[in-house]
Amino acid sequence: MHEHKTFEGRQNVDEEEILWRKIHRKQLVPDEETGRFRPMSGAFKDIRKELSVDVASKTTKKKALVEWAVGIAAFSASIPLKHGNRVIYDPMPDNPAHALVLGALSNQCIQEILDKYHWVIEPKNLL
Repeated sequence: MHEHKTFEGRQNVDEEEILWRKIHRKQLVPDEETGRFRPMSGAFKDIRKELSVDVASKTTKKKALVEWAVGIAAFSASIPLKHGNRVIYDPMPDNPAHALVLGALSNQCIQEILDKYHWVIEPKNLL
């Protein structure tokens, strides 16, 4: 039997918080304007409609970077919130800063994230 996850009673993340999304090498595209890499839109999509992020104020770069990630992109929690998504704390035993953006992010939301994100850890030397 498939277990249905419930998020009732979970604390909402404030809109002032900054969210960190870990980026895999396959989620990058070259930015022709800057000559650097940027996340592709697929980096902000999740088939389960539960985008995994970390709340920046509750972690450090060292703790947030995992082996498979080549970078960490930061964006304001206010972006998905204003597009109708819910952002909740989802602490894990090995990651107390973990949170989820619930619901599929609209194309407009993803575009705003791509327009406003900044690198916390920028991917380098990938060629």
